[in-house]
Amino acid sequence: MTLTNSTPAATALATLAAQFCERVNVDLSPSHADQVIADLKRQHPEHADQIDAMGAALAAARTPADFYTESVELDDAPFEQTYEMLRRTFLPAELEPRERYREMIDPAERGTTLYPLVLVGTFWRTPGICRYDEQSALTAFDYDPLGLRYSAHVQSVVNSNYMRLPTEKFTAASFGAIGHTAPYPPTREVNLGALQAFEARMVSMAQERGDTFRLFMVEADADCAEFFYEAGYRQPKGSYYEQPPLEFDCDTGKALHQPVPQTLMVKAHNPQHPDKIETDLLKAAVRVMVEQWCLFGLEECAGFKQAKAQIERLLLAFDSSLPKDVWVDLVEPDTDA
Repeated sequence: MTLTNSTPAATALATLAAQFCERVNVDLSPSHADQVIADLKRQHPEHADQIDAMGAALAAARTPADFYTESVELDDAPFEQTYEMLRRTFLPAELEPRERYREMIDPAERGTTLYPLVLVGTFWRTPGICRYDEQSALTAFDYDPLGLRYSAHVQSVVNSNYMRLPTEKFTAASFGAIGHTAPYPPTREVNLGALQAFEARMVSMAQERGDTFRLFMVEADADCAEFFYEAGYRQPKGSYYEQPPLEFDCDTGKALHQPVPQTLMVKAHNPQHPDKIETDLLKAAVRVMVEQWCLFGLEECAGFKQAKAQIERLLLAFDSSLPKDVWVDLVEPDTDA
């Protein structure tokens, strides 16, 4: 433990903190911690308040309750934790490489592209470099009595794109498309904070860019449809959606994966009409999302036209499932269809 304040009192407190950490890390159970606290207070009654503070910090680290949300920017410490949670949750084929993510959240690229990547996370801090396992269970406790060091830990993540509709009919209209949410399946207790922060960030980005924000969108399967429904997302009535392949052979354009039936769910950002959405707007947004996610980077491939034709067939099937009316109602998802 490095000290910037080397007074006798600070040195004594640092030594006591080191003893506390060494002893509680033998067994991180609450009963063992209570025994360590009692022993140390008998040995060092003059530091009873500080020992109680260490015990409180351990309890808070064991069961975090004070969370905060933020957008993860390039070079921010939470980036590595954020990406690691995504890496542990999803298959390599479902996730861009770490370096590609770092490129996509570069402020210079976010400021110019029509489809900037947005990572939003929910985090908690500990007053020391604590360690957790993949289930967020505390495995090693650390405490800095001077408050000079802390570590940030990720609770949940939303990986998304801010997308713009570059069409004359929807001038300067934009929407937010969710790519991943972790941990998965999402729950209200763990994932809702990050989802709400994502929604707020999408709206603020639209204001920064002078756009009119129109809707949020997610491809949902049976494991997450209920979570998004409780958060206000709905299925366009009667819609049939298949998640297109994300990878194609560059030479032949052949899809490397089959389309997967999913439930497209949207949340209209329209207080006047929260339970319906313009049919043409929905079609345009889905087209932008799918083409950006599935065809980006394939333009120079020999098989680009063949890949695009497969995507087009899936988009036309989705369009055909929607009503011919100007508006489509937003309803409870039919995950059994």
